[in-house]
Amino acid sequence: MGVYTKQYDTRVKKLTSECSIYPTFDLDTIKALPKGFKSINAVWDTGADLTCIHPRIVKELGLEPYGQIEIEGYGGVEIDNTYAVHLKLPTNDWVFCVEASASENLKSFDIVIGMDVIGHGDFCFTNKDDKSCFSFRIPSTEHIILK
Repeated sequence: MGVYTKQYDTRVKKLTSECSIYPTFDLDTIKALPKGFKSINAVWDTGADLTCIHPRIVKELGLEPYGQIEIEGYGGVEIDNTYAVHLKLPTNDWVFCVEASASENLKSFDIVIGMDVIGHGDFCFTNKDDKSCFSFRIPSTEHIILK
């Protein structure tokens, strides 16, 4: 079980971490990891249904479209290509076969980690003494109930 915790000295509006992306590969036949993309600029977004990556990552890794999805955001509706990827989270755990969309609307982040990934684990965010802290563990082990 992997656990990741990040503490901030202030109250924050964005939760960020490292995250690595790899093209999908067959675990039974792979001898070495393919080229991946390591980002220090991933944002965790519980309001995003799906994980999203910047198109330059698609280009850098040579990813082929897997499908298409209609995304509704603040700017309206857009149709984006999706790509099958494996993610290595800051917990050092892998989430395999994530269908990530690619959008030009990602301005300041490489990756948006959505609920399709967050939903595999336990996620907690606090702001005690105006200092933010978030933790994530995978797999989910218990319900966190605040009292």
